[in-house]
Amino acid sequence: MAKGGKFAALAQFRQEQHVDDEALPAADQPTAPVEAPPAEAAMVQAEAPEPATAEPVSMADPVPLATDDEPADVRPPARQPRESVAKVVRPRGRPPGKRSDPDWKLFSHFLKRSTQRQATALLFEQDDGRDLSDVLQSLLEKWVARERAKI
Repeated sequence: MAKGGKFAALAQFRQEQHVDDEALPAADQPTAPVEAPPAEAAMVQAEAPEPATAEPVSMADPVPLATDDEPADVRPPARQPRESVAKVVRPRGRPPGKRSDPDWKLFSHFLKRSTQRQATALLFEQDDGRDLSDVLQSLLEKWVARERAKI
C-alpha cells in the first residue's frame, strides 16, 4: 500500500487541484444533477438508439402487405413454426452421477498401483460405460453374497 494509507493519492490530488473539503457537498446531502454543456448533450442524444417504429422484417420470408385497393384479409396467413423443429430443453449442468446419488458413498481404499492401472486400461478398452467403482461394487456384492451363503 502507498505511504499514508489507501486515500493518500486522493488527498494528494485534492492538494494539487486546491479543492477545499468545505466546497464539496457532504455525503449525506443530496446533490443537484450537473447538466452537460450543449456540445456534450448533443453527443449523448446522437448516441441514443432510435425507438423501433415497426417490427423487424425477416428477408428470408417476405410477406406481401395489403395495398389500398386490396383488402387486408387477402394476405397469406403468417407462417407457423413446424413442430418437428421444436427446441429440446436440456437441464443446466452435468447429469446427476454417483456423487449426488444417496445410495453411493465415497470411500478410500488401498489398491496396488499396477492392479488399478491394468483394470482402468481394460475398462477403457471395453468402453461399455463402466468405471472402476462399478467393477469393485460388483465384486464386493458377489463376495458378500458368497460369504452370507456360508453362514
